[in-house]
Amino acid sequence: MPTTYAQFASQLGIKAGAERIAWTHSNAVLIVAWCVAEGSPASCNPLDDTQVMPGSWPLKGNSANVQNYTTLDEAMEAYLRTLEGPDYGYPAIAEQLKAGTCACTGAEAIANSEWGTWFHNPKAAVATVVKVNANYSAYARIPIPGS
Repeated sequence: MPTTYAQFASQLGIKAGAERIAWTHSNAVLIVAWCVAEGSPASCNPLDDTQVMPGSWPLKGNSANVQNYTTLDEAMEAYLRTLEGPDYGYPAIAEQLKAGTCACTGAEAIANSEWGTWFHNPKAAVATVVKVNANYSAYARIPIPGS
């Protein structure tokens, strides 16, 4: 049975630990909204990361070098490595995940980074968070390809 966005969000929080990702409802909404915004067809990569991992391979036809991962565990390790980077706006994302206080502020940090989600459009990021929060249970159940 495939892993859902909500299950993935929970697993990412557990893997990262509370010192990196506060396990709050705001972060659950943020991570699910991030997955929704990406809408990724990549295997086990709901956040469309480009971090090359030992078992990963490029998503065919994707010019950004988004990776397919062999497992969600591999994907989560890739995300955590990416977010540790000192550049590209990633420290602001990591800071928001650590705080876990506002999904909208976290989405704005993602939008303002080079991750590519929401293409530097914080208003679109906030709109996605509001939409997901209003119908969280429906979005939370979306399955992750390849999981």
